[in-house]
Amino acid sequence: MNAAIDLVSLDELVTTYGDLQGNVLLRHAKQCAAHVVLRFAPGEAARQQVAEWLRETVAPRLTRTIDQLIDVDPIRFPTPYPVLVSLLLTASGYQQLGYEAPADKAFRQGMHQRALNDPPVNSWEEGFTDPAQVHALLLVAADEAATVQATLAALRPPAAAVEVLTVAWGHELPGGIEHFGFVDGISQPLYIREEWERYCQRQPSGELRWNPATRLDQILVPDALSAGGQGFGSYLVFRKLAQDVPRFAANVGRLAATLDVAEATVEAWAVGRFKDGTPVSEAAAAGLGPVNDFSYADDPVGSRCPFHAHIRKVNPRGEHDSLAATADTENRIARRSIPYGAVGDPDVGMLFMCFQSNLIRQFELIQINWSNFADFGRLRAGADPVSGQGNSWERNKHPHWPRQWGQPERLQHPWEQCVTMRGGAYFFAPSPSFLASLS
Repeated sequence: MNAAIDLVSLDELVTTYGDLQGNVLLRHAKQCAAHVVLRFAPGEAARQQVAEWLRETVAPRLTRTIDQLIDVDPIRFPTPYPVLVSLLLTASGYQQLGYEAPADKAFRQGMHQRALNDPPVNSWEEGFTDPAQVHALLLVAADEAATVQATLAALRPPAAAVEVLTVAWGHELPGGIEHFGFVDGISQPLYIREEWERYCQRQPSGELRWNPATRLDQILVPDALSAGGQGFGSYLVFRKLAQDVPRFAANVGRLAATLDVAEATVEAWAVGRFKDGTPVSEAAAAGLGPVNDFSYADDPVGSRCPFHAHIRKVNPRGEHDSLAATADTENRIARRSIPYGAVGDPDVGMLFMCFQSNLIRQFELIQINWSNFADFGRLRAGADPVSGQGNSWERNKHPHWPRQWGQPERLQHPWEQCVTMRGGAYFFAPSPSFLASLS
């Protein structure tokens, strides 16, 4: 059972990747988190105050990847981390601090200037409507909200030099679900050999149908500004996605009535899984749970799982590799999302976050070429019903749904968009040594 690529071991993480922030290679498993969007004041005096705050207050409290190794091997690494602290910068944030930003073209332009089919910037939520003034993201996560609040108080920035534009609070929902009711976070790329070996041991057969092993250069880039040049960082996409739960339910109800099938089946055709995590390509009903070792090889025409289904759009599991310039393993992202809002509230959704080494090749390709594009996967497949932000022309190319699970006959039927982007930015997680050496 070979990974076919060189995964990093825990020993290598300790010896080589100590200068890397946490929540990058390993997702924090905390129950709640505050995402504080910051603006740095202009001028040399303010720049010096910001640098001092980052160097003296934030840097000593940063969580590193090696601090999270208890989540992989609690016997060898028994020290807990009750709170996770991370600080990320935008390209304009680097400029305000007097440093050259990392070289990714999309990062330097900013999310607001990229062709993502997002709503107009002036309609984004407060804190994001002037993207050039978004300079940093302070992330604090813990299992108790009181711990997060106490940590934020200890990290309070100088008011004269740093403005809090907005605070986006996220918290895990009971059962690990998101607001449409589906178990979330099932399929993730794995970068650490011991994590991958544990994943393999849980599979019933010796041969993996889908291999989550992923090279480190798909998520990490060297941080040229790190002390000694030995640090690493990663690009973070942050997007606040509002979920219209009543509209999702209405979509499901209309289509289920038209097709005369169970609403649970329509839900699974939209997402690609039943609510318990069962892949609809593997079974006609829930019951298997959050299976991840599967491919679409047994469903080549999309009669079980439609080509427009969310998880088939954003993670096609190699089925289009023969048609593409590169294998879709080159486009993987590491999701670090967390829901926001209480179940039943009118304003709920997902704080979507993902790390990668190349924004254009990874997140943007998935969002623009796959999720938004109605003809990805198959002509007239339809845009992604969950994360697709298609323009009006794409959205009018209504998705084709199976009339019955496993049967080739299709019905073209509209699906109203029920996820809306409310604001976001591209950030970079610099090495801790860079933040500790600011002057």
